[in-house]
Amino acid sequence: MAFASGFAIIGWAKPVPVDRRKFKNPLMDDAKVSAAGPFSNLILSFIFFLAMALLLGFNAGGTIPPMVFNVLWFAVYLNLFLFAFNLLPIPPLDGSHILFDFFPNKYTAKYLNLGLYGSFILILFIYSPLWSYFSKFINLLMRFYINLFGIG
Repeated sequence: MAFASGFAIIGWAKPVPVDRRKFKNPLMDDAKVSAAGPFSNLILSFIFFLAMALLLGFNAGGTIPPMVFNVLWFAVYLNLFLFAFNLLPIPPLDGSHILFDFFPNKYTAKYLNLGLYGSFILILFIYSPLWSYFSKFINLLMRFYINLFGIG
């Protein structure tokens, strides 16, 4: 809906409850848990792009419908977007947890507590000029994949 309307939809993800007391190394293990989501999106984007590249190799006669490529292209873009978006250091996104886990001090702890206002911060970010730089970063990742597979 956000892509179709151009309006940011915030609050549709539900955070995974994590009990840090059960970790042997709380900071490092929390960083691993926080990084698991974004990096699963990165792996998925790579798998979708690999599938698209393989289909392009087999599509010499133009037998595969363009809709298949469009769906795969969107899946790559969406997963790259989610990868980068979730790594933003804005609470409650995973990037803020990773930031705290690598730099645990009173300042990052207070910053992490801004999660209450995270939705407002995200909306400000999305409608700020910084968003264009974020979009350019996603396009840079897409170009990296295209160059990696020699497509285009």
